[in-house]
Amino acid sequence: MITDHDRSTARRLWHLLEPIHAVTYFSPETTEAYKAIGLKGFWQGYFASRIAPMGPVSGEVCSALFYNFQPEMIRRALPSAWDAASPAAVLQARNESLQPVRASMFGDDERIAEAAEDVATVIAKDIRSDVPMAHLVRQLDLPAQLVTDAECAIARKVCAGIDAKKEPTRNDRYWRRYYGLIVERYLAQQKGEKTLAVEVHVLRLGDVAMATSPFELYRDYAVRIQARSPFVQTFVVQLAAVPGPDGGTYLATERGAWGRGYSASRYCNLVSPKGGQELVDETVATLKAIHTAG
Repeated sequence: MITDHDRSTARRLWHLLEPIHAVTYFSPETTEAYKAIGLKGFWQGYFASRIAPMGPVSGEVCSALFYNFQPEMIRRALPSAWDAASPAAVLQARNESLQPVRASMFGDDERIAEAAEDVATVIAKDIRSDVPMAHLVRQLDLPAQLVTDAECAIARKVCAGIDAKKEPTRNDRYWRRYYGLIVERYLAQQKGEKTLAVEVHVLRLGDVAMATSPFELYRDYAVRIQARSPFVQTFVVQLAAVPGPDGGTYLATERGAWGRGYSASRYCNLVSPKGGQELVDETVATLKAIHTAG
């Protein structure tokens, strides 16, 4: 049985190991090392170095494994990175550039080794061979974030202005698509389409559960799910089960909508705060169902 003391020990190890993980991707030394072998820009080095242990995989494979990055963003980095450097060369550059960085950060610090030994003791006490595993899928229709008459009028005006340009820029084309989708949402509302169909997955592995969301949630929603979950630990996996190349949208709380900001606007939210709470309630109900099924 895992105790609160055991969890504290695991958390202590995380605090010690996280800096090692972070400098792998964000130290200037690694960025320069990737540039030296031909990788272009920070993100090509980031994605190539992180996925390199799997070999010269495609952007689609990387998107599936990393799950929380906009797929088009990854496609700009992979697989073109492998034309400049092989996965082995990327890993070599990463490892060699990190050695002096980590030496300067940690020296001969023994705390990491001691924490690892403590966690190994905890793990040894809780080895299981009969861990229950289950998977449930829910199809939900959530109340949409409705576009007002005034918001649609603004969107139409922006679209008309861009359409009138003889040579629209790349930025123009981005905003034309963005505001065009607002108009499309408004027209769909007029036809009675006022909900959004979403897919939610809940996976149980012993005392741990994972629940997916197709949105980039305001933190409050994840806290509500985790606080009401019957599991010892619940992971909320965002931007999952979203079809198409564009990924999901934000899902603001009522407090977030009141505070405004771009991530709480109707332009960035397909589902209303009421729909967000319904997502929480349905996810919690599914977590309880899969927990009771045992």
